[in-house]
Amino acid sequence: MAEKQTLIAELIDSADLDAKYDAQAKRLVSMTVILAWILKSCVDEFKEYDIDYIMTNCFVGAPEISQKAVHMDMPDAPTKNQYVPTMNSESSSIKENTVRFDIRFKARVPKSGEIIELIVNVEIQVDASSIRRVIRRGLYYCDRMVSEQFGRDFFDEEYENIKKVVSIWICPSVAKYKQDSIIEIKHQVNTVYGNYYVDENDADIERVIILNLDSEDEQSELKIIRLLSVLLSGDNSPEDKKSVLESEFGIAMTEEKEKELDVMCNLSQAVKAKKENEVNIRVATDMLKDGEPLPKIKKYSKLTEEVINAIAMKMGVAVVH
Repeated sequence: MAEKQTLIAELIDSADLDAKYDAQAKRLVSMTVILAWILKSCVDEFKEYDIDYIMTNCFVGAPEISQKAVHMDMPDAPTKNQYVPTMNSESSSIKENTVRFDIRFKARVPKSGEIIELIVNVEIQVDASSIRRVIRRGLYYCDRMVSEQFGRDFFDEEYENIKKVVSIWICPSVAKYKQDSIIEIKHQVNTVYGNYYVDENDADIERVIILNLDSEDEQSELKIIRLLSVLLSGDNSPEDKKSVLESEFGIAMTEEKEKELDVMCNLSQAVKAKKENEVNIRVATDMLKDGEPLPKIKKYSKLTEEVINAIAMKMGVAVVH
């Protein structure tokens, strides 16, 4: 009996050599595992985290596919047309002239808990020859996502509550000299006169990131370029794509493999947690020996008061409060 394929494998099969066309590309890129790779590779706040952690902990809600209108006063797509990744989904084409964000989703930054709003635009059927055009369109999309936060995320003069937005452009069809590159555009703070310092993070509310893929995808040394170039290739067969995604990126193509990878991931996380706990116990033990106070031990060992008291009892020392 043949092994049952995962959803992304089925989508690769159904896209076949049409993966470079708009609707198929959006379906492929909107898969959570692909968006996780994009976040890890392109957005600084996620770079130190692994793909499984991002997939499990960082996405807020489901992505919107060709749902939200870009221009003010243009209609959003009817709710019934919202794309949810299933194989029996209706066609995602909309018979209107309204311009809509390709893929739009929210992600939570692991360290700060801050929620960032992101859009991923797959620049395929639109002319991507002018870098100025792509950059300015990306900035315009960011501006629209910022302005619509008024009355939803911030009110009156609460501009410090504006959420960060990121516009990511994936360009598979660009001139040879542009290929295999990533460009980032964001606000820069310059002190024109005087010594006053402004933290760049205070101005970092909009970013445009452009990924120029490689038509000869095997040549790229950067993983995200390699991944997207293979995924959206019009030359590689579905079997070749699935082989690369599973062998090089650990993306399961069958449900059996997916379960196997889940077991391996859980085991890896358990081993990591055990090692971290051993380190924390060692820190607490050393601090108890030095007579450090309980609040300080809790802060640096990341252990609870009960655990610290148990360690102290085993050591035969008193806890300093």
